[in-house]
Amino acid sequence: MLEAGITVLMELSMAHLVRHPRIHAFDNVEGRFGLESGYEAVRLLGRGGTGQTWLCRRRGTGEEVALKLQQRPLPKHTLDLTYNEVVIQAEVGWGSPHMCTLQEVMLTPTHLAMVLDYEAGGSCAEYVAAQIPKVARLELCVDEERARYMFRQLIAGVEYLHSLHVAHRDIKLDNSLMDGADPARVKLCDFQFAKYWGKPEYARMTTHLGTAVYMAPEVITNRQNHKSYNPVEADVWACGIWLVALLVGAFPFDNRPGVDDRTAEMQILHQEMSAPWHDSKFVRPYIGKLSPGCMDLLDRTLAVDPRRRISLGEISAHPWLAAPLAEPYAGAWEACVAAQRAARERMARLPHDPEAVMARNGRVFALVQEAGRGGDAGTSHERLATLPALPMVDAASMPHVVRVDMRPEAVRARAASARVRSLLDVDPDGEGAEGGEPAAAPAPPPRKFRDTAPGVATKTPPSTPLAGAEDGGSGAAKPSPFATTGGAEGAHAV
Repeated sequence: MLEAGITVLMELSMAHLVRHPRIHAFDNVEGRFGLESGYEAVRLLGRGGTGQTWLCRRRGTGEEVALKLQQRPLPKHTLDLTYNEVVIQAEVGWGSPHMCTLQEVMLTPTHLAMVLDYEAGGSCAEYVAAQIPKVARLELCVDEERARYMFRQLIAGVEYLHSLHVAHRDIKLDNSLMDGADPARVKLCDFQFAKYWGKPEYARMTTHLGTAVYMAPEVITNRQNHKSYNPVEADVWACGIWLVALLVGAFPFDNRPGVDDRTAEMQILHQEMSAPWHDSKFVRPYIGKLSPGCMDLLDRTLAVDPRRRISLGEISAHPWLAAPLAEPYAGAWEACVAAQRAARERMARLPHDPEAVMARNGRVFALVQEAGRGGDAGTSHERLATLPALPMVDAASMPHVVRVDMRPEAVRARAASARVRSLLDVDPDGEGAEGGEPAAAPAPPPRKFRDTAPGVATKTPPSTPLAGAEDGGSGAAKPSPFATTGGAEGAHAV
């Protein structure tokens, strides 16, 4: 009887591991997106809150890529988030082996498409769900050795983000992809909710967003009290939930199925404030399977009071995570470290030209703004093609498709100054000074989408953001290198 009840609890919890809420209407079941001349649709990979992701094959080369597609017109409240996702992923994706890379963004008459590297292993959520039937009842879904290897990669990726003063704000198994290797390399994806914070005094945020089961208590209570929170501390909490779910296949704090967002958050907050994570009815049966070192790390990561919560640096140095890995994980981890070093060296050879970054971000801005209009077969192409500041139309290979190259080579500086070279001379392991400036800072982006007349665009984005004004800072002018936007990002996703 007890085992049957535990099985039911596990099934209810696992229902959240691979879930796709608030799916935007997507009228495309045959894989036709206006890109048929350049890509062959292979299969649907997944659905998200605003669209679908398809595995596609480039015609001519046979290269497999993931196309993240949103059907036009994009809902107005998603425009800032979409622009935010594109430009931040372009800035951070190429500097670490634990980030998904964005190659280009395209606008067709019917869709906005992001071309991403294809990760054949799927999401970590799908991996955990697949492990459930394979393990004995009340056994861990993923053994500690494999979990340690995977968690090291997650922490390395988040540390890299934070060293650039970017908080992810939606860390979860669904947003962690695996390549096709064994052992797999873990990569963070989906940067819609990511935020650049600039100077340390601006590292307080007020926007209420994320996925409820991964939300730190201070983020959930933000809905009621509107108090600012530290996104770095909130990311640490989410990493702890990520590790628990990876190990046991359940969330320590979970809501009843079928409830609305606000109710779900209140149920989770009540659990978070009532008892420590290891006393949760969802994970308590598995606690005896966890080592004392793992328990200690999770106790410190999932501290309800953010002031007592462990930092990412302390997580990396914790004896459980820092312990030597057994093979084949030791060799795979050394390959990760070598890949991080190679990525940093590559980026050092490709210093950004601020003017080129400004121009590119302006193109993305125009592209996303156009995606918010209806998909008229020729109008978008013609309107954007006539803008002298936006020479981004490649009509030869794919007619009526507007494209922006998001690779670092597209904004490479012709010659790096001594100042730029010194800024790029960073620790190859990816650690950055917690209180300093990010290593490379491209030009500022537009802050917000504005109603503009069709066909009207400027050579530079319309404004420079006030860093900190929206997220609890002083409001002093501060250029943001990562093009985060402030308007509609409070849209909540659970």
